[in-house]
Order: sequence, then structure tokens, then C-alpha cells
Amino acid sequence: TNGDIFTKSFPSLLAQHRTCSAGRALACDECLQSGPQCAWCNFTDSFTVGDRCGTLEELRLRGCAREFVQFPVTTSKLLGNEPLGQNTNSSNTSYISPQRMALRLRPGMPVTFQIKVQQPGDHPVDMYYLMDLSASMVDDLQMITNLGSTLSKEMASLTSKFRLGFGSFVEKPVLPFIKITPEELANPCRSVDSVCLPTFGYRHILPLTSSTNKFNEIISQQRVSANNENPECGFDAIMQAAVCGVRSATCCCVNS
Repeated sequence: TNGDIFTKSFPSLLAQHRTCSAGRALACDECLQSGPQCAWCNFTDSFTVGDRCGTLEELRLRGCAREFVQFPVTTSKLLGNEPLGQNTNSSNTSYISPQRMALRLRPGMPVTFQIKVQQPGDHPVDMYYLMDLSASMVDDLQMITNLGSTLSKEMASLTSKFRLGFGSFVEKPVLPFIKITPEELANPCRSVDSVCLPTFGYRHILPLTSSTNKFNEIISQQRVSANNENPECGFDAIMQAAVCGVRSATCCCVNS
């Protein structure tokens, strides 16, 4: 919802009560990694190596002046913090604020910052329905006859800019994924006394459209095919479907 605020804290990586290496740190980096409470004294006169690592209070009591103490802290800096919504001096719209931050993090030392988000209003949504049309999906094909109308009705409450596309796949039309006798190539379902389409890899059938009637019509025209094994070429089809032209919108590819 508009103006929602989320707080992100990086959890402590080391227990706060852990001692600063108990005199075992021999260098600055070893000391600082002992815990977020640990500091290192760069002043070497009258200090043994074991005395140079400790808490700020311990080093003060040992006589290490503050200017010689290395004690890095976690810091954050805003680099881009435009207000939510339409920006006054540009055509950009910000849905998250801040947009850019620079963080310097010390292990074990948390940082807390606020992020504000705003849900886009009437944002375009494109959905590309990619369907497995192997023979085992014949029942599913019958069930989605009115899928376009159903999806459009559900999306109407979210956006008026909804588009649907459709593609299908079966399997690579080569050995060993299919049988390559002339009879099987023409009708890969002949072994089960049925008739179906020749096996194909991926088909881009319906470009993105706002016409649910056209989508339903395309679904009603689809016919199944067949192949030799279960792992159909779904990933190949997803990769090819990904190159379909989409606008600046939320785009999802549904693999069925």
C-alpha cells in the first residue's frame, strides 16, 4: 500500500560480549574482526602487541590517545532520494525511496534504514502463456478453453493495461527425442491408434494482445502432438519466448 515502510537491519555476525581476541590479535585487521566492540591502537611506544587490541574503554585506560585509535563504524549515505510518485522535473515515477544508497559495513555492526514503497497505479502487465502440447496434456488443453476471459476478469481489478500472448512446445524433432520413420514423423500418435500433429520444438502463436476473445480462439484451435520421453523442451521454449517484444511493463511467462 502507499507509504508502506519497511525496516532492514543487518544482524550481528559476532556476539557483542565476545572479548577482543583476549590478547591474541597481532594485527589491526585481526583485532577489528574479533567483534564490533573492538578497536586497535596505532601507538606503539610502551605498548606490547597484545595490549593494542581492546574495547575503546580498555584502550583509554591503557593510555592510548583517541587520535591513535582505529575504530571503523558502519555508515550509510543517501545518494538518491526522490519522493514517491511522479517527479516534478522529469517524466520518471518513483515507486521506491530512496533509490540509491552507499553503505560502509563493519562485520557485526548493524545498520538500519527505512525504505518506502508505493504500489504502481494501473501498471501495464503482459502475460505470455507457454503450453506443453505433448499428448499427455490433452485434458489440460480442454480445461483452459476460456482461460483468457478468466485471466482478464481477475486482472481487471489490478490494471486496465493487460495483454496476453500464447506459445507452445513439444520436443526437438530429432533422434532420440522422437521416432523418425516417415509414418511416425507424420503422425507420432499412431502407436496408440490416434492422430496428432507432427512433433515440433517451439511455436510463437499469438503475439501479446489485449483481445481475450482472440486468445480464447487461439486456444480452441490448438492440437496436441507426441514424443518419446517425458522431459519436453520447455527450457528451450522459455528462452525463445523471452525474446518476444514487450513494453515497459510487468511481464511474466507462464509455463504450463
